[in-house]
Amino acid sequence: IARGSKNGGIRDGTNEKYDDRKMRYDGSQLDLVSGEIKIRMGHSHYLDHLEMKKRTKEEAEMLTQTGREYFNDPYAFFGRNPGVNGIILTSDRKIVVGIREIEGQKDAYDGLLHGVAGHLDFKKNPCEIDLKEELSREAEEEMGIEKKDISGTDFLGLYSFPDVAGDDMDFCFLIKSKVHSRYFNSEGLKKKIKTKEQKGFLVIPDFSSLKGLLKSEQFEDYHGGIVFSTRGALESITERDFL
Repeated sequence: IARGSKNGGIRDGTNEKYDDRKMRYDGSQLDLVSGEIKIRMGHSHYLDHLEMKKRTKEEAEMLTQTGREYFNDPYAFFGRNPGVNGIILTSDRKIVVGIREIEGQKDAYDGLLHGVAGHLDFKKNPCEIDLKEELSREAEEEMGIEKKDISGTDFLGLYSFPDVAGDDMDFCFLIKSKVHSRYFNSEGLKKKIKTKEQKGFLVIPDFSSLKGLLKSEQFEDYHGGIVFSTRGALESITERDFL
């Protein structure tokens, strides 16, 4: 990575807006005594993520097999750049997700339902990664929800997309906000958004509606799909969360 930054192939954010350096997920383990999840992280870069987008399912399967053969690790040849993904719970107990569309960019996720999401920021010392801080930043950038508007978060799981051999993954959370669902159809929302990555928002009023959306991928006027990690997060939400 250092060599790539020096040669100009990988931007480090020093003289550019973007930092191409990314984190790499290597595995995790639940400590049964403390209840903590211990996550192993290393370093990667955005070019690895772009390779994932170009790779065919057959190529992914071949790399998985080769990784097992040479390193006893099916993911040895994958970038595995993790992100965070947040599903919003409003103060009136409704679930909110966005309809993905990044301003000025074409994306494979365009038109799909997605939470507030983004890659983890690069840290030279992986121990400095704070998933909740990353989540809070994404919520403010994409939905204008500030840290003071968040009363708590629940970890919903780590979901990785099997069609790319798990090379696209998010740590998913339920963000318990102090914001009312009316906010997502207000002018105030438009003024507070810093990064336009959603063309609209879907407000899911109850558990029955959520189950119907997961089954048909349709809700009211929306007919589309759901990003894999967002689907995993939504499937982890229970009826109690709406009460």
